[in-house]
Amino acid sequence: MASTEAEPRSTIIIDDDDTDAETDAPRSLPRDLRRKRRLVDYKRTGPLEKRTMPNLKVVLATAYQEIHTIFEAESAKIRDLQEEVQRLQKWNTELEIKHRADQQGDPQA
Repeated sequence: MASTEAEPRSTIIIDDDDTDAETDAPRSLPRDLRRKRRLVDYKRTGPLEKRTMPNLKVVLATAYQEIHTIFEAESAKIRDLQEEVQRLQKWNTELEIKHRADQQGDPQA
């Protein structure tokens, strides 16, 4: 019996299936060492194209035309609003005259 008691103390048996699976699987790099972007090939396949500078006079003429178009549209809106204001002022004056006439005709009101 003395020999049986000594045996369990000297022998260590690990029976864990998870540890075997972890050691067999390939380990990936730590998160901070992994590449965040894919490799890109920056080699040129042909010569660079020459870019032509636009003619400054053409650019200015186009910009002037666009500004003029916007100005005309906004001016038309302003004219329409001014006409609406004049129409409403005229209508308001007519209503005030009518209201005064109604007050003078009916002294109890």
